[in-house]
Amino acid sequence: MRLFFALTALFVGLSFLSTPASAGLVGSNVTATLYYPNLSTVFAGPSGPVAVGGGIEFPSLAFDGTLDVTDTQIIWTATLAVTYGAGAFNGFDLLFSGAPTITNVTVDGSTTLSPVSFSFNGNDVKFNLAGLSPTIGQKTVLDVTTTATAAPEPGSLVLIGSVLLILVNKQLRQHQPR
Repeated sequence: MRLFFALTALFVGLSFLSTPASAGLVGSNVTATLYYPNLSTVFAGPSGPVAVGGGIEFPSLAFDGTLDVTDTQIIWTATLAVTYGAGAFNGFDLLFSGAPTITNVTVDGSTTLSPVSFSFNGNDVKFNLAGLSPTIGQKTVLDVTTTATAAPEPGSLVLIGSVLLILVNKQLRQHQPR
């Protein structure tokens, strides 16, 4: 009986220590390329690949901004007030490897610098800033959805195991001779 209670306490304790499972872009790698004046002309890069999840992945991408990728967002922040040259495309192509398939990209409501256009395809996201004139601190924030299915968090699995142990113990106690 003491062993049962010790195991139950261990499982419950582990459920509080477990870290949540990640199912997005964190842990993948990203390579960034700046294109201008069109998608056939590389202006700078490629830079990377850089592991996603260690802070700002590109602290000085091009010369006028930073690029941060989180589990579910791509965040471009202007560090200089400049005007991006007009052209068919003046922006970034972000190529992900080791990430779940990207199924949707939308502009987040916190965006203060809306891109002229953006597109995505499986493991690739492009956003175009041609002709825009951001001020320092303005941001383009893209929300990214992937095919990653919600994996049970380790803490949830431990909690389920604890409940099962309690139920098994209850059944065993009911069937013991008195």
